[in-house]
Amino acid sequence: MLGLSKDQALARAEKLLERLRLKPYSDRYPLHLSGGQQQRVAIARALMMEPQVLLFDEPTAALDPEITAQIVSIIRELAETKITQVIVTHEVEVARKTASRVIYMENGHIVEQGDASCFANPQTDAFKNYLSH
Repeated sequence: MLGLSKDQALARAEKLLERLRLKPYSDRYPLHLSGGQQQRVAIARALMMEPQVLLFDEPTAALDPEITAQIVSIIRELAETKITQVIVTHEVEVARKTASRVIYMENGHIVEQGDASCFANPQTDAFKNYLSH
């Protein structure tokens, strides 16, 4: 994989599993992992490729609040790397906690965009209305 020897790939995978708090589960199949653990495995798999950009499509959908907090924590940790993250979410609190830039869309069109301060000071009625729910 990526020109790595098997030992190098295993060492990298082990580091990622540890970083994502999955080391104790490294011998389990996905069927035997929680939704949050499965989500972290998906993140680890993506990170193995050393991407420049990560796309998260509803990373916390259908997760309970405790697991959502863990995923948010991991996304925030990854923000300290040089990897650009694009997060698609309907969950305002997840966006508030992870976003440095915000693009609010309706019906495939950009309604509002800006830095994270737009949560406190929305410029459009549509975004203001969305945040109120």
